[in-house]
Amino acid sequence: MNLVVFASELGIFGAMLETAQSSAEAIELITSQQFDALVYAIGLPITNGYELMQQIRALPIEQGGQIPAIALTAYSTPIEAQKAIEAGFQYYLAKPIAVETLVNALERFSLR
Repeated sequence: MNLVVFASELGIFGAMLETAQSSAEAIELITSQQFDALVYAIGLPITNGYELMQQIRALPIEQGGQIPAIALTAYSTPIEAQKAIEAGFQYYLAKPIAVETLVNALERFSLR
């Protein structure tokens, strides 16, 4: 699903979003603002989601190092799911992803 369409549909559920076009931009956003959660596609080029998550988890807590995180991926094997969890993601969702599925995962963070 296109990011713009996905963001629009999440907005229906009351989500406010910031998007990053690269992992470097994602790190910059996370360290400069407080977010409730991170949703990231694992298979992006240059720095993949596993590497990004390891960089984020190395940050101090006050800079977003413990942000709740959801991995989105087209790789739906148990091995890939385990790699995502080991990298620091709390949830792993295989594409295609219904907006309601992502909303349910995000709501779990608010129940913690």
